[in-house]
Amino acid sequence: MRRLIYFFMVLLILTAVVSCSLKMPGMPVWSIQVDVPFSRRTYRLAELVTDSTKMAQDGYGILYGSDDSILKFEYRDTLDFKPIGERMNYNASDTSTFRNLIGLMVIEASAPDTSSITIVEALSDDVVDSQGTIDPFDLPVKTDTLSFANFEWIKVRQGLMNIEFSNGFPFPLENITLTFDNLIEGSRIGSISFAGPIARDSALTDSLPLGRDLLHNEIGLTLEGYALGSPDRRIRIRGDEAVTVVASIGETSADSAYAEIQAQNSIKSDTLHYDDPNRVQEAIIASGWAYIRISNITPARLISSTRFHNIFTPDGDELVQVITIDPGTMTNPTTRLDSIDLHDYSVRMSVDEQQVPILSEFETEDTRVTMYRGTSIQKITKYQGIEGNAWTSELVFKVFTGIIDSVHFGFTEEETDFDLPEGSENIEFTSDTLFINTNNTTTLPMRLNVSVRAVNFERDTSVTIDVIDVIQPGPGVIAVPDCDRLLRILPNTISLVGWARLGARFFPEYSDVISSLVDTTGVGVDVHLSSDLKLKIRRATIESEPLLIRQMLDYPIENAQIQLALTNSIPLGGRAILLTGPDTTRLDTIIVADIPCGRIIGHRAEAVDTAYAFDLDEDDFDVIMQPNVYTKQVIQLEGTHGDTVWLYGADSLDVRAKAIINYTVDPGDNYER
Repeated sequence: MRRLIYFFMVLLILTAVVSCSLKMPGMPVWSIQVDVPFSRRTYRLAELVTDSTKMAQDGYGILYGSDDSILKFEYRDTLDFKPIGERMNYNASDTSTFRNLIGLMVIEASAPDTSSITIVEALSDDVVDSQGTIDPFDLPVKTDTLSFANFEWIKVRQGLMNIEFSNGFPFPLENITLTFDNLIEGSRIGSISFAGPIARDSALTDSLPLGRDLLHNEIGLTLEGYALGSPDRRIRIRGDEAVTVVASIGETSADSAYAEIQAQNSIKSDTLHYDDPNRVQEAIIASGWAYIRISNITPARLISSTRFHNIFTPDGDELVQVITIDPGTMTNPTTRLDSIDLHDYSVRMSVDEQQVPILSEFETEDTRVTMYRGTSIQKITKYQGIEGNAWTSELVFKVFTGIIDSVHFGFTEEETDFDLPEGSENIEFTSDTLFINTNNTTTLPMRLNVSVRAVNFERDTSVTIDVIDVIQPGPGVIAVPDCDRLLRILPNTISLVGWARLGARFFPEYSDVISSLVDTTGVGVDVHLSSDLKLKIRRATIESEPLLIRQMLDYPIENAQIQLALTNSIPLGGRAILLTGPDTTRLDTIIVADIPCGRIIGHRAEAVDTAYAFDLDEDDFDVIMQPNVYTKQVIQLEGTHGDTVWLYGADSLDVRAKAIINYTVDPGDNYER
């Protein structure tokens, strides 16, 4: 850009030509003519100011437009491509909270306990190894204790005590009554009667219902009855004959117990709900977690299986998480939190019902397996069980199919600093159009807002242009006319920032449209500002470095002339002054020539051809006859007098200068230099 300010300096150097002060030439007759070239060169404006290197490095520069050759100030900047990526979010679910109690636990049937009355106890020891008849008699009241090893106590909700009565006496029995009592509490459990007659070597069974009884593991049994004896026949008594009662507690449901508890099973259903404006139909998860927290307040080891319907593993199976939790108590539960990384998992659900049903199955191990605190007998109540929660965190999708409500892209601000040279107040810019090139790689339209802000810190001025438009899928261009005010302030910095939004919130016609997005799609923005260049140039003088011209002339000069030809299409005029001398410290003016400027037609200077012929006098001959002649050019520009000129890359100044020298050779003369 600095070249732009100094381009006219170069032009002045370029227009420096070798010429002599104008003197009226005569019409000599030449004997010998020698042409001594001083200069021949064409200088194009585009060669002087095009700065593509700066454009590539800094995002701005002065370029040569190929279509109309006009010189342009170009500014380009790019907002980094923004993929949807983590912007396809899905809110965290609510939390499923459940408390699943054991309820009525099941106590396995106890091992049977036996009570008996031997015939010796019923009669006397004298009947051992005897044979005879036995008269009828009342059985002696038998009181015994039945003991059960698989519990200490049970608060029974429903169950049975199973009784088997066997007559081992060698004669019938009748009117048998069995009475059961809670020994610790002294309460009556119930009784069973067998009217009879009950034949010898026969057994009868019955069950005693247990209802809302606190049943301890020691039960009192009272046996009463009547023996019919053998009045009509003689029988042999060995002494080991016995009446037996076998009792067991059958499988029993209980409100609470201090017992061996068999495996318990329960099922809990719940639903995770999602309150998210984006409604997913099917999606692949880029990041997110599912969580299960379960507390075990039972004295048995707990196995939990939680199934998340509508969430699928990468293999296509529904998500199932199995957790084992050690025993705990109501006051000191054992808690486990499991987190499941849902990366590459998928979600499938109805867009009208954004929810994930959950089915939790729980099984407590048999306490004989768990052996909590070293014993299989555990204290448990129906209020014990599990407490749990399940939920999912915020989900980020990499592939989304559903109804998009709102996706927002915020672009990071991009800033370009301009290194403006001294004299930049002479530069004027004009810009017809600001081009914003877009590339929307999604399948939905986007609402784009881009702000371009130019700031001149020295002047404390700024200009901002906001562009709001809708960009459709695919590449596109937004053209914003009349943007010259961005550059009119000669900015130190141009910054670029913006955002893009898509979804039904901004495009209501998509409120029921199923759309698909992937995380690599998004939007890219490139800003291109092109400004034609105009200059205001003050009056200026530019001097070139001395130039050495070597030549050898051995004979007297008859006459000499400097011819100068100029072709100027640069819209600036002035004067070209040529100085000559034998060394760089002794240079005198030899010619002065005007540099005319053509008419300005359509902002462009008309090319002007100018030819000059300057005759040299004898004083000038002494200078140009020297073996070494130095020339120096001084260019004086008149400036634009406050007007502006447009610059074209094809504009040029063509300079052609030569000296025409005529001299005679007289063989009779003995000439010495």
